Amino acid sequence: MALRILSGMIFIPNGGTAEGSVEVSFNPFQISVSSNPAFELRKETEIGPRERFVRRPCSIVAARQFDIVPIANDWRVRLNDTVTRDSITIRWRSRASRVDQEEIPFMVIGEVKDAVPLSTVHPPLRPVVDQPSDIMRRRSGRAGKAKKKS
Repeated sequence: MALRILSGMIFIPNGGTAEGSVEVSFNPFQISVSSNPAFELRKETEIGPRERFVRRPCSIVAARQFDIVPIANDWRVRLNDTVTRDSITIRWRSRASRVDQEEIPFMVIGEVKDAVPLSTVHPPLRPVVDQPSDIMRRRSGRAGKAKKKS
């Protein structure tokens, strides 16, 4: 088995939102669904074969460069992720009046099938072309067998 590693950052423009969600597909590695069309996938990096994960990969999601403007001393921001063999969904929610976040970095690591090495790819076989001497040998061999039976 080979490893596939995907990393990226969800960029949230205009100072962020109190809640939102983004689904990032792995093949192709891009945002497939988002609660806001302004959300972007940046700094995307792929290492390893571009194959489907064999089983659900591991993931880590973080928040960076964010500020919470609280209401009634509620400082909580929930940041969750759900990972399948084909995508990661990242959701965030705050009861605060405003959450100024710009970036949600993530990384996904899992096993994929090995890519076929180029050294195991063989050129197609050439068709066998009989040479005149091969044809003569076969004819003389059949004639000899026929004489022995009689």
